[in-house]
Amino acid sequence: MSVLAGPPALPRPWILLLALMPLCRPALGGMRPPKQISEKSLHAAWRYFTHKDLDLLGDWRLDKDFLRELNGKLVSQQIGIIDNFFKPELAEMLHNESVHHFTRAKHYGNPMENTPVALVGGLKEYNAHVDPNERCGFLAKTLDRDLSLSYHILDGPEILESEELKLPGRMAVQKLFRQRKWIKAWTILLTGTDKGVDDLSMSPPSFREYRQGDYINFHNDMVKNRRLCFNYWTPSPDWDPDWGGSFVWCGTGYSKSGGRMGDQSEEVIDFPKSFRVRTRYNQVGMFVPQMQTWHAVDRVGDAVGPSRHRFSFTSWLEEGQEQIRRDDFAKQAQAGSAAEL
Repeated sequence: MSVLAGPPALPRPWILLLALMPLCRPALGGMRPPKQISEKSLHAAWRYFTHKDLDLLGDWRLDKDFLRELNGKLVSQQIGIIDNFFKPELAEMLHNESVHHFTRAKHYGNPMENTPVALVGGLKEYNAHVDPNERCGFLAKTLDRDLSLSYHILDGPEILESEELKLPGRMAVQKLFRQRKWIKAWTILLTGTDKGVDDLSMSPPSFREYRQGDYINFHNDMVKNRRLCFNYWTPSPDWDPDWGGSFVWCGTGYSKSGGRMGDQSEEVIDFPKSFRVRTRYNQVGMFVPQMQTWHAVDRVGDAVGPSRHRFSFTSWLEEGQEQIRRDDFAKQAQAGSAAEL
């Protein structure tokens, strides 16, 4: 018989406590918060990373010490860098596919001269602040305005709806990202458990090229449901960092009084952990999007020649988005069927 059955009565203290317990603990569903993981959890993540289903990844996945260090960076609001992310064959395929289709790319965004940067000194001041700390401080002045960016989209309908849809490199990446072992490996490496993994999925990779004048200014990628951000870089192997296109990690910003960015209205002047990632071929930068994960992409200068390319793609490990994507796909398919009638 249920202890709550029978005539109404004041609940005993222990019964009231049991009733309130579900309100006092975290929801059972959902991904757990990132944390420094135990050796047992590290081994569990390593077992998933080394599974044959993930053999398109580079040899970094075999190194437990590297995975432990990567966990430490991700849980402390830092960026983790992985060289030789994919096997050489897949990296070459992805780069060549982008080279083959780059003439079909569509520009998105605005020239830097037509953005809030113009209100804080313009391109001249931007170029004068080359040091990562100084550049982050300069770009932070535009934070209360819209995000400004410029790049060329390499996965628009002109490419994806063509007869060349079957791009084997991109298809291999999509298949890899759908693997549950891939999802579980990253979830355990971040949180020490695979709790909530059933509601996690990877967003479709967004392929881009940064050409002369292209850039992304100050932002943190903190959008609801994003749990991990992947930036994959595949520029021309001989890309010169002096041409621009580097990834600038700003991290937490501080004001003169020592307050963190966002805590008060003082001008942010110091980003002590900022540095510049000179993006290399077949390299990934990843981080957990949070309020203080500020970063930018350096503007590509005029010195780069037309035969050199700064390609990349971005994808996010997201929570609760897979069903939304399925519903959107079903609506699009239904609309297409109706149009045919």
